[in-house]
Order: sequence, then C-alpha cells, then structure tokens
Amino acid sequence: MKAKKSRITVTNACFNEPLWITVQIQKKDLETGKALSGARFAVYEWNQEQQNYVPYAAQTELVTAINGEAVSGKLYYQ
Repeated sequence: MKAKKSRITVTNACFNEPLWITVQIQKKDLETGKALSGARFAVYEWNQEQQNYVPYAAQTELVTAINGEAVSGKLYYQ
C-alpha cells in the first residue's frame, strides 16, 4: 500500500484572548484591625520547564500603602 501525501490549510484559526488580572491585597493588624502600611508581598508565576515558582517578570513585589492596600498592575494569567 502506497502512502498518500496530504496538505492541510487553516484559514480561520481560533485562539483564546489573553486573560489579564489584577491582584488586590489588604493587610490589617490581627488584634487591632488597623491597616498596616509597608507590608511586602512577592509575586510569583509557575514555570513549566523548571517545575517550580519563579518571580513574575513584570511585577515582582507589591507593597501596601498607608491604607494597608496594594494593587498590582495587569498580570497575565494563562
């Protein structure tokens, strides 16, 4: 039996749009409930090749403001 050659042409490919998210953190003192400023949070992403978490390249750290809140910029979620 002889193998047949075939050719596939895709003209209307579909793909998912990237999903962008933001992270909002509010840090409060457990005992008093007061907002805590200056709290630092690291931002990580999963690296499939390394099979572990690595610092997120676009934003590696969030720091809470005087009101205890920190909001990230747009983070790509896949």
